[in-house]
Amino acid sequence: MRPRVKILSLMACTVLVLLGFLAWGAVSAKRRAQAMSCGSNLKSVALGSRLYSNDHNDTLAKSLIELSNEVVTPKVLICPADGERKSANAWKKLNAIPWSQLTTNDITYEWMARGEPDTNANRIILLCPIHGFTARADGSVRDQRKDRRRTQSILRAITPVPRSARVCGRGILR
Repeated sequence: MRPRVKILSLMACTVLVLLGFLAWGAVSAKRRAQAMSCGSNLKSVALGSRLYSNDHNDTLAKSLIELSNEVVTPKVLICPADGERKSANAWKKLNAIPWSQLTTNDITYEWMARGEPDTNANRIILLCPIHGFTARADGSVRDQRKDRRRTQSILRAITPVPRSARVCGRGILR
């Protein structure tokens, strides 16, 4: 009787571990999908900003509200990972009220360009505080966190390491 109990408990543990891995994978996939959707939203708003700039003598909008003619729906102004603004009431409010009555509390993204001239294509015009994505004046979207890590790794690669801090093959200081 004893070996059967051990086998059953071993099988139960194995099933629980596999279910844990599946749940972790599903959460990870959801986060990646939200990040991709966020990047797509930023791209839409950035391209709308380019259209606005072309129509207004190469001047960027003062606020996101001014982009109402260039951006199809105000739903792209909310990050998919923003739990506060994704409720059913928030969606109803976005569909019911005109753009002019939207406030910064209704929008996830931060508008960085305040009516400045559109002369620098690399100027950051929009920021997602949740994912760290930025939209540039040329319409491109970048992940600031990845850019920061890449810059740090490049700096580490070109910065000489002092001789006293060098490590030999087994992790022992010379």
